[in-house]
Amino acid sequence: MKAIISIIVPIYNMEKYVERCLHSLLTQTFKGIEIIAVNDGSTDRTGDILSKYQEKDKRVKVFYQENKGVSEARNLGLKHVIGEYIGFVDPDDWVHQEMYEVLYGALQREQVDIAMCRYTRAYQHFSKEKYFHHLKEKPYRGEAYKEQIVRRLVGPIKEEVSDPSMLDAMGTVWSKLYRRNLLTEQPILFTDLHHIGSNEDTLFNMKVMSLADSFVYVDRPLYHYWKENEHSQTSEYRSDLFQLWQQLYEEMNHCLKAYSFSRHAQTALNNRICLNMIGLGLNILASKNQLTMREKINEIDIILSAPIVREAFKGLDISYFPFVWKVFFVCARSRSASCVYYMLTMIDRLRKKRWGGRS
Repeated sequence: MKAIISIIVPIYNMEKYVERCLHSLLTQTFKGIEIIAVNDGSTDRTGDILSKYQEKDKRVKVFYQENKGVSEARNLGLKHVIGEYIGFVDPDDWVHQEMYEVLYGALQREQVDIAMCRYTRAYQHFSKEKYFHHLKEKPYRGEAYKEQIVRRLVGPIKEEVSDPSMLDAMGTVWSKLYRRNLLTEQPILFTDLHHIGSNEDTLFNMKVMSLADSFVYVDRPLYHYWKENEHSQTSEYRSDLFQLWQQLYEEMNHCLKAYSFSRHAQTALNNRICLNMIGLGLNILASKNQLTMREKINEIDIILSAPIVREAFKGLDISYFPFVWKVFFVCARSRSASCVYYMLTMIDRLRKKRWGGRS
């Protein structure tokens, strides 16, 4: 039986989690799948585990490369897919047993290009669902698709800025199922994280979704995103993060010029740059950053003084923010690095208290 859905799993040193991931895929109620497992130069028992699963189930196909990172691993996987639809799963996550049956059913029923579900953030002792209150369980086409889905990937506008936690919630590739030819006809590839730092999913989706013309949202938490992995890309201090994100913004700007976006897209990108001050600041405050307090404040000042950031803040409408965030962004816009630093320390404490020390 030819696979209808190809699921790409990029894997590097995941002996602790990969069996949970593969089990969730092999027990799907939708049987017409193939699993493209890309071993990205693992040095632990990952390779042995993948070989075992490949021998046990012919739907598992394993490919190998030297360690090049998640983007190159996904790109290698894209070269080998045969399914009509493509999904992505990260190796430390797992999926509901009906995920691909539900997403495929929604694609067929509504005759659209891309389907997306909700997800659950899973921690060691509890979990929390992610909600998309701005989306309805329905197909999006035409102008509604361009503005509410594609433009939203770029960044928020107006009242959307009031919840910074939603900035990249829609940008994930693992919550979606794509019609294959969107990714392969003029091939769309993932950008190397060594060039942009993070957000490779969002950048990839900006390109793919610009080529599509329809989308359906499924209001069920079918994907489980594991937040307790100490080796996650998002858990380390990055001294070069701002430099890399400036390159990310350049790539996003290029997308706005090369693809079809709504007239609000540039404002959305500027607002993204402003909201990213939260993530950049928290990165500077990371416990593994050995800089002194004064040096950290200086680092924040360097970011706030950068031309691209100063230009973005000129157009930020703070009237939509709750009071605390309004104060934070007023401080950032006025380039008060000390104020931003102290507010970030409070945000970081509240965040760690809420999630038991985890973000």
